[in-house]
Amino acid sequence: MATPADANADADALDAINEVTRGIEDEIAATREANREMRNRLRSDERNLEAADISPARLEQTRLDLSAGHSQIDNIDARLGARRDNRAELANAIAELRLKLETGAGDAEDETTLARQQRRLAALDKLSARLETLRAATRDQLSLTRRRLELLQQRFDLDELRLARAATPRRNALLADIDARIREASALRAQLRELDAATPPQLARKNLLRTRLLEATERAELHGAALSLADDSQAVRQLAGLSENRALPERALREARARLDNIRQGLAGQHDTLARKLEVVLEQRSIIEQRGRVAAGEAATLTPRLQTLDALAEDIRAQQQRVDGLLKAADRADERFVAAIGQAARRELVQRRTLPDDARAWRELGGDLLALPGRVLANLAGAVTAVGRRIADATPGQWSQLVLFEVLVLGGLLWLR
Repeated sequence: MATPADANADADALDAINEVTRGIEDEIAATREANREMRNRLRSDERNLEAADISPARLEQTRLDLSAGHSQIDNIDARLGARRDNRAELANAIAELRLKLETGAGDAEDETTLARQQRRLAALDKLSARLETLRAATRDQLSLTRRRLELLQQRFDLDELRLARAATPRRNALLADIDARIREASALRAQLRELDAATPPQLARKNLLRTRLLEATERAELHGAALSLADDSQAVRQLAGLSENRALPERALREARARLDNIRQGLAGQHDTLARKLEVVLEQRSIIEQRGRVAAGEAATLTPRLQTLDALAEDIRAQQQRVDGLLKAADRADERFVAAIGQAARRELVQRRTLPDDARAWRELGGDLLALPGRVLANLAGAVTAVGRRIADATPGQWSQLVLFEVLVLGGLLWLR
């Protein structure tokens, strides 16, 4: 007999399914937009890409992108498999309710329960359809990445290299582990295709293999991200050193800061990606733990599956900490760039110049004077941006100083107008 708690559980499950479906629709839209941009870049590269533009790092990153695409397909397939299992369980429950009602053994509450479960089944079917659409869009992205890798390989020329990156034991170990994880994932997929799930022990074995497949693909991605993070860490250190070089002109400092900003954006994206990965792993763990208590044959594989996901979650958290640490270092370097650019601008504005001795030199001086308000505005805007990043962390005692600073800045802007 259905209870109010059962009704609430069905409503919560339906809400959760619909929420996941909306999230997948956002993923589909984002993937399609990314594919459109990739096609445009690929067409441009096919026309304009030169060997001098291609480095080993670019080739390696594209190869890692391809591996990540395969991992994403595997992840979607795992999600589809889980949804199919959920659907089969729900369809069986619906069939039992229908039989009960058809034989006259059911009542009005059973009819209400049947209606709720049918709505859940329809929502699950919609979710699976969206996952299939996401899978198709991801496969399209995988094909575009493969074409890009082929193009880079065709036009790569070792003689055009300006800077070679030396191999390190850790990098080599990570690359070897990535390849090993990819091979492991391929073997696990083959086992899953061959393994039947007609009995509870077979289904438990299949679920264990799915967990191991998720671990293999996610660890391959984590190690690929670790390679990228190592490169970003070296770049941040080099750029931070430039921010302390007082001999660099304002133009060079702005270019270096722009490069740093690209790295910061990439690190922020890595942070968000890791947060989503951790959420998926923890969600899978919760589902496995709940099903392991009630599903026949699951107990034997429950502990190793949970241990695998716990270890994976811990590694994701550790990677998050490394990314966050580097992001903070990049933020500190950006603050130094803001100060260095302001100092360089002031040095160039107040440096002594002899009077021009020809018409061309007078024209250059006039151009510098006309550009002066714009340069001051740019420096003020940079200072306002830097202060804006600190506002959220300001203590009540610091607000009066911040407000006074903003008043002075706005007064300066109005005066320049």
